[in-house]
Amino acid sequence: MHVVDNDEACAVPEPGSLEHRSPWQEKTRAPAWTDILFVCSYWRSYAYDFPFLWTRIEPSSDRWMEDCIRISRDLPLRVKIAEAAMEDLGGLALLVVYLTSKHMHRMRELSIVPSWEFGDAQLLLRFCSDVAAPELEVLTLDQEDTLIIPGRYEDHLAKIFKGDAPKLRKLCARAPSLQFRMQATIFCALTHLDISYHYLWRAERMEDLIMCIETWVQLRTLILKWSLPRDLDFMARPESFPPWRTIPMPYLQQLNITDTVTYADYFMSHIILPPLVTLTLDCGSDLAHTNDPQRAIAAFGSILRRIPIETTSRIARVHWNCQANDFSLRGFVGGPATEYTNDSEDFPSDFTLHMWTLQPHNYADTGLTEVIWNSLYLPNLDGLWLTLYDGLFRESWASILGPMKELRAVKVDGPYEHRMDELFFALSFHEIQNEKRPILPRLQSLYLKQPFLSAVTWEYLLDMLRTRWSCCAPELNLLVRTNKASSAHIEGSLGYELENFTYRFELAEYLEDPLLRSSP
Repeated sequence: MHVVDNDEACAVPEPGSLEHRSPWQEKTRAPAWTDILFVCSYWRSYAYDFPFLWTRIEPSSDRWMEDCIRISRDLPLRVKIAEAAMEDLGGLALLVVYLTSKHMHRMRELSIVPSWEFGDAQLLLRFCSDVAAPELEVLTLDQEDTLIIPGRYEDHLAKIFKGDAPKLRKLCARAPSLQFRMQATIFCALTHLDISYHYLWRAERMEDLIMCIETWVQLRTLILKWSLPRDLDFMARPESFPPWRTIPMPYLQQLNITDTVTYADYFMSHIILPPLVTLTLDCGSDLAHTNDPQRAIAAFGSILRRIPIETTSRIARVHWNCQANDFSLRGFVGGPATEYTNDSEDFPSDFTLHMWTLQPHNYADTGLTEVIWNSLYLPNLDGLWLTLYDGLFRESWASILGPMKELRAVKVDGPYEHRMDELFFALSFHEIQNEKRPILPRLQSLYLKQPFLSAVTWEYLLDMLRTRWSCCAPELNLLVRTNKASSAHIEGSLGYELENFTYRFELAEYLEDPLLRSSP
C-alpha cells in the first residue's frame, strides 16, 4: 500500500504493469512515478489535485519542469539540477536555468550537481546573483567524482541571491569548481555548513577562518574536508606554532574534520569544543615527507589531547580496525554490550577516529597505537569489537587493554588467525603494574569469529582461559564461530577443557557472507 495522504490509501501497480509509456511521458521525459496518471481516471485526477507530488523536481526537460511548476501551484519547490542529465537538452538547458532563477522566490531546496565542464552550473549561479531567495532553506553544490580541478578559482557566491536568503540554514559546498571565500555573508545565519575541497579557503590564513567562525553564532554542524588554511608548515611540530587566539563554540553539536593532521591540529588549537559534541577526525600524515615517524606520532597525540574528556567518557562501545598504517575507531554511546554486539558500519557513530599514514609503518614498531589509545579517555567502555588485519606484540596489547577496567565484552574477527595469538597471550597476563590481578578484570563475554583456527591457536586460547581462571577472573561466556575443519581440533579432551574453564561455551559454524561470494 502507498499512502498518498493521511486519509486515503491505494495499491501501487507493479513495475512493468504498464506496457508502454505515453507520448506525453516520452516527450517530457517524465519520471516513472507518473505511471499513476494512466492507471485510471480517479488516480489521474487525484495526482493532479495533489500539488505536493509535483514539488520535487529533477529537470529532465524544459517541458517537464514547466508542468511541475504549473501543477504544484504556489507550494515551495525542491529542485535538483544534475548537469550530466541536461547535456542532451542542448540549448534548452538554458531554459531550465531561466525557469529555476525565475521561480527562485518559491525555492525551498536547491541542489546543483555540476559536471566536469560545469558551464550551466556557473551560469545558474550568475542568474541567482540577481534574484532573492526568501524561502530557500537548503543549498547543495555537489560535484560527484571530481576532487581536483586545475586552474583559477573564482568567488562564485560572493553576491548570490543578492544577499537576500534569510531562511537559508544548510549549505553543502562539495563542488571544487564552484568556489567562494569564507567571508561571504551567506554563512552568518547557517546552522549546517559542509565545505569540501575549497582551495580558496586553503589560500587564506587560519586567523581569517577563526575570525569568520566567531561570527557564525548559530552553527550546529561544521564539516570541513581538505579546506583548512595552509599558512603553516606541515612539517612543523605542534608546540612550534601556538594558536593565534581561542574561541568557544558552545552550540556546536557536530564537528567533522578531514585533513592533514598538522593543519587539523592547528585548527583545533584555536577552538574550545562543547563537552558533548559528536566528533569525527579523519587525519593523515605523509611520512615520506617528514621522514620521521615520531614527528607524525607527536602530531596525532597533540590533536587527541584537544578532545574534551566528556566527549569520550560517554562512549560505551567501540569498533576498532587494527591495521598497520590505518587506525580506524568508531565509538557509540549507551547500551550494554554483549558477545553479539555488531554495530553496523552504516549506523552513525558518536565518535569517529581515522588516522592514517601514506607510508606503511608497523604500529608495534612506531608506538602509534599506544599513543592513540593512551590519549583517549574511555573510562566507561563496556564493549570492544576488534577487527585484526595486522597484529600487535603482547606488550602493546597489555598497554592498550590494561586501562579498560570496565570492559565486559570483546568481539574479535579478522582474516588471519595468527593475529589473535599475541592477543591471547596479553589476556593471560596476571600482573599489571605490579598488581596481581588479571587484565580486563570484568570481562564476561568473548566472541571469536575466524574462518580457520589451528590446533595451536586453540591451545593458546585454552591456556589463556586456564590462566584467567587461576587468577580468579570471572568465567567467560565463550562463543567461537569457525569452519568445520577447525571444530575438529577440539574433539575430545580439548573441547572438554574449554567447557570446564568457561561459564558457557558455544561453537557455531562460520558462514561466509553471501554478499562477499564471487559470482559463478
